[in-house]
Amino acid sequence: IQLRSGELAFPAQFRDAEGTPHSCFIFSSDGGDTWTISPPAIPAKPPTSESQLAELADGSLLLSTRDESRSGKRAWSRFAWKGDLSKGTWSEPWFAVPDPTCMASLVGHPKGMLLFSNPNSAKQRVALTIRESADDGKTWSDGRVLDPRRCAYSCMTVLKDGRIGVLYECGDKSDIETLTFARFSLDWLHGGERKR
Repeated sequence: IQLRSGELAFPAQFRDAEGTPHSCFIFSSDGGDTWTISPPAIPAKPPTSESQLAELADGSLLLSTRDESRSGKRAWSRFAWKGDLSKGTWSEPWFAVPDPTCMASLVGHPKGMLLFSNPNSAKQRVALTIRESADDGKTWSDGRVLDPRRCAYSCMTVLKDGRIGVLYECGDKSDIETLTFARFSLDWLHGGERKR
């Protein structure tokens, strides 16, 4: 993503000397000529991977991460900074939203809310669900099921017309069989029109 201040940033991960994965982000303040890695969002336990990054209203960054301890919840942390990304600090992590240890998607909408997609289960990759947060990720709606079948990785984007596009893995039986693209409006998310 490009931050309002101009920096480029993307979620990443690394493994420490013991091989434990840690989620973080990488950023550039010079248009991509040089890059700097942040400290790990959660330096101790649990191990984390496959994160997503969104800029919040106050300019801080929200990181949503896959919890490799298989807790059944998504791990979250907030990175606060002023003026220099290399001098920011992470909040204490919190754990919210059921998650079966799966990659998920997090995106900020121009209308101010955050949107999140993942399988809606603590153990199984089923029922891809879209959730909304109006308080910078502190709390999340119960969401709306986009696809009740087996579902796994997903990636959302905001389209030019304000609708949300989501590309995701899904299948009918015991395996993930296909990639599917769906579009939906905020009205659909709030219980209105059908997705297309």
